[in-house]
Amino acid sequence: MSDRKPEPDTDLESDLADLLGPATGQTAPMVVPVVDDIKLADACLPNVLHKINAFALAKGASGFSMLSGRILDLLWHRRRERKVFISYRRAESQEVARQLQARLTNSGYEVFLDETTIPPGTDFQKALKNWMNDADFVLLLATPQLESSEWVIEEIEFANLASVGLLAVAWPGGKPNVLETLMPDQIFELPDNCLQRMDGSQARLANDDLDKLQLDKQTIEKLLERIESYRLQSIQRRLVNIVPSLHEWARKNGITPEPGNHFGDFLLKTATRSTVTTHLVRVYPFRPTLNSVWDLHQDLANNENVPSNEPLFRASCFYFENDVHNMDYQMLNWILEMRHTKEDENHPNYTLIPYCGQPVDLS
Repeated sequence: MSDRKPEPDTDLESDLADLLGPATGQTAPMVVPVVDDIKLADACLPNVLHKINAFALAKGASGFSMLSGRILDLLWHRRRERKVFISYRRAESQEVARQLQARLTNSGYEVFLDETTIPPGTDFQKALKNWMNDADFVLLLATPQLESSEWVIEEIEFANLASVGLLAVAWPGGKPNVLETLMPDQIFELPDNCLQRMDGSQARLANDDLDKLQLDKQTIEKLLERIESYRLQSIQRRLVNIVPSLHEWARKNGITPEPGNHFGDFLLKTATRSTVTTHLVRVYPFRPTLNSVWDLHQDLANNENVPSNEPLFRASCFYFENDVHNMDYQMLNWILEMRHTKEDENHPNYTLIPYCGQPVDLS
């Protein structure tokens, strides 16, 4: 691509300016400029787009997977962050774990790696499970002797309990039993000659220490492409897996959920002799944040999710929570409780419904 700035298209500039200009009472449109070299963005894009962060489209299929993933992140407001938890056995895959952490971080992910993410003085297992519960999925480095690590086994068991997706990277030279429990689309098979020494020379699995080997660049890029596509599948699967827990919770309270306008939204109606009140429950495949509640509030303000004329007295975030004493939950719950102290007849109360494996009460 040339670094020579193209002749300005005045009609395009005018149309984009109108599109991006302030529109009172309307939701701002989404524009994602795409370039093949971020350094040349100013030269390639119209002036009106210079203030918008561009997306650098990498060559090959991985670039399109990343672009589609980012666009879906923006369109589906329930998840803005991109979080991945790396589970591995240090004695076999420490360098690969570090390599993947660096590459994923460079691609916009927030990555959990035990040796760098958990600060000193922290309850290690509690912090680990809190982080995993909030991850999009677990990237499992399935080395031959993986199951000799009791910590990794515990991480796999918790991921299954919390319905967090697992994407296993299967090493050549032996397959751990955990792979037998996974679907084919949950396994990324490493080719035989993809591991190399730190100096870039070809590794020999029989002679080299596995924890000192890395993946070659081509394999890293193919894995990144798979990660991009699997992440969206994992979030959707977890949402689907949590929905039955909502039905169990509602049945315990004597209510039959009715589907809302959006997948994962449900209406719970209770009637008295004089009124019918509606409780909107939105299922989340991760721990909600203040942004989550704000997006829910915006949807309700725009009448997007309540196909009902009955008054809405409560809107709740329903999700799997492994620890109701963790700081993230406590802070958000405190903010919502403080908001309830102010009378606001035009908006419902917002609450969190953490599901911990047993139905919880409406009260």
